[in-house]
Amino acid sequence: RIRSRLRASLYWNEWTVRQCAVVIKLLVIAHWVCCANGLTLVFADDDTETWETRAADAGFAVDSPVEAYLFSLHWAVNVVTGVGNSPLIHTTPGELVMAIVLVAAGCVTLARLIGSTISLTKSDDYDLFIHGLHEFDGVLASQGIGPSFRSRCRKYFLNQWQNKAADGAVKTIMQQASPALQSEATVLLNSYWIDQVPFFRDSCSEFCVALVKSTQLVSASKQERLGVPFSMYVVRAGAVLLKNKVLSAGRIWGEDQLLICSLHLLRFDNAVALSYVEVMQLKRSALQAALVPYPEEQHQIRKALVRQVCRAALRVEAQKRLGRFIPDK
Repeated sequence: RIRSRLRASLYWNEWTVRQCAVVIKLLVIAHWVCCANGLTLVFADDDTETWETRAADAGFAVDSPVEAYLFSLHWAVNVVTGVGNSPLIHTTPGELVMAIVLVAAGCVTLARLIGSTISLTKSDDYDLFIHGLHEFDGVLASQGIGPSFRSRCRKYFLNQWQNKAADGAVKTIMQQASPALQSEATVLLNSYWIDQVPFFRDSCSEFCVALVKSTQLVSASKQERLGVPFSMYVVRAGAVLLKNKVLSAGRIWGEDQLLICSLHLLRFDNAVALSYVEVMQLKRSALQAALVPYPEEQHQIRKALVRQVCRAALRVEAQKRLGRFIPDK
């Protein structure tokens, strides 16, 4: 997540981001190896020769925790990068810092050479996508478009690519499963929002599968408005603001839009995307088409429609008597 934000906000090319990720991972791993090496001093006896005493014999006096950490980190970086336990003994903190930087730079250079060699023989879709994204950003910059809009575009396309890649991987695996297993997995993966809708909760698995297949994905960037009448939405990624409520991933809104046909009784509110948002949209026309082969579900939704219309009519009548009803223009 941090790498995605840096890529979108700092306008670094993909190679720079990957090399920074290599350095950060190297330092994090070396830090924990360094800490593990430092723990050996805790369990050692007072008369046992340790790396601290050997460092003192070599001329490096570990007089403070910072000096001990630098010496141990120097050893950890040598081990993590594959250099090994170097016979060169550094005796000052400055030498240790310089050695750590040089070994890390050598590791990055080696990774770059290996990556360049591999990229000559293989170019995946993600590299092509990143290249096109940089070209698009360059066109926007050449036209004098500010960094705010360019950052929004980059965040939108990067998040969209990541979600599509994840969906594609799931679909590839699901296509290899049997039809019964596909149906069961589809119901389980989407039960988090199906169970939130009262008139879908007790439906058969076949209807739930048809319901999921009737949805379509809609993406929106930050501060973009979402929602059209006669549609229900499920938040898959990101968060939206609906009236005074923040709906995060897994929440739904607009289920009454699937039932009530009268614009006089229907309440409609747009949601505002607080970040990159991906939602599943279920239209009323798609629901009606999915209901055709399932008479029991038709009866269940018909009863939910009657209850919903009664509630909406009572709400409208109460608003009229209180003088709060605002008719649609």
